[in-house]
Amino acid sequence: LGNSLPSGWSRAPLLGTPSAMKFVVRSGAALLGLLGVAECAAVTPIAKVLELMKEMEAKGVAEKEAEAVRFSAFDQWCSDQKRIKTEEIAEGTEKIEMLAAKIEKAAAEIASLTDRIEELDEDVGRWEKDTKAATEVREKEAADYMATSVDFGESLDALDGAILVLKKKSANLPQAQEALLQVSSLKMVPESSKKALLAFLQQPAVEEMPDSQLFNEAPEAYGYEFQSGGVVDMLEKLKDQFSKQKYDMDAEELKAKHAFEQMAQQLADNIENAKHEISKKTALRAQTQEAKADMEGEKAQTEADRAEDQKYLDETTALCTQKTEDFNSRQKLRSEELDAIRQAIDIISSNAVSGSGEKHLPQLLQVRKGAASLAQLRSGAQAEQILIQSKVAGFLADQAKRYSSRVLLLASQRVAADPFVKVKKMIKDLISQ
Repeated sequence: LGNSLPSGWSRAPLLGTPSAMKFVVRSGAALLGLLGVAECAAVTPIAKVLELMKEMEAKGVAEKEAEAVRFSAFDQWCSDQKRIKTEEIAEGTEKIEMLAAKIEKAAAEIASLTDRIEELDEDVGRWEKDTKAATEVREKEAADYMATSVDFGESLDALDGAILVLKKKSANLPQAQEALLQVSSLKMVPESSKKALLAFLQQPAVEEMPDSQLFNEAPEAYGYEFQSGGVVDMLEKLKDQFSKQKYDMDAEELKAKHAFEQMAQQLADNIENAKHEISKKTALRAQTQEAKADMEGEKAQTEADRAEDQKYLDETTALCTQKTEDFNSRQKLRSEELDAIRQAIDIISSNAVSGSGEKHLPQLLQVRKGAASLAQLRSGAQAEQILIQSKVAGFLADQAKRYSSRVLLLASQRVAADPFVKVKKMIKDLISQ
């Protein structure tokens, strides 16, 4: 009860004595009476309910606005995430398309390089075969030339020897026969010439001489000299023929050798250039294949990253959509709750309700009656309070059921409760002691 008491009240004696117990009972009864009067006067039930409803309205508005602020930040996060991921997905798609084009170009370049390398390999193989064949022909031609050149050389030497022997007056018949036999055995000498030489060698010696003194001058030599003039002419003609043929053959050999060397050099250059190009294109193809493999790996990684980004975007979009729906649903529910509370406030604040309260719940300063009148007034006020609270609580309960609102249900329960129950119970417990 505190250290100070209202004016006219004396400090109570110590509890435990009969007089102290009476003081407590009287004080408790008086306090209960004052509480009842206070309920009717300074704080009427209508005012208490209105105050409670307005507090709930203010709290509901504050919570609604706070939730809107929080959702605004969340909604901004959703927008940022959607924008960022959409841009990343677009960049990934663009990169994938670019890599796909580069991979396709690299594949075409590899195919082109492969075709060219195979073509060059085929050319090199053909040129090498041509070189080998030409070399074999040239070697055979050179061998034939050398053999023929040797034959011509031997034939010319034999002809020179035979002509020299036949032109010498001192030469005897056996020497001439030996020289002519050597010439007739040569491969280069035509068959007609060989027959002429053999016919010359088989002629008999001359028996009659025009002059008797010729017997003193070696008739065999005279006969030989007389008949060898035609043979020498034939041998000289063969020599000239062989010399010309050998000259022409030497010239042809030089031309053939030069032509072969030019062809061999051209083929060698073609082979060298082709192999050089094959080497360059093979290296370029290897580089292109490596770059293509790298781009394929990068493309696969980009596709995986894009898939992850798309999955994150889908999940984020679904989350944000669900959260937005939940927020809108809660905001709608809060608005309906606030509307219901405002309707309840309007009902309580109406002239019909507030006027009834003023009529049946006069203020404390207008109450001048005794304890019985005070108790009767308190009893009537309490009945009026219970009726009003019951109607307001019922309205809020109906609205809570309509909107499935836990807040309105809690409000109806709080309105239905007597705000002074705990104080009354404490005082009654004190009096009972």
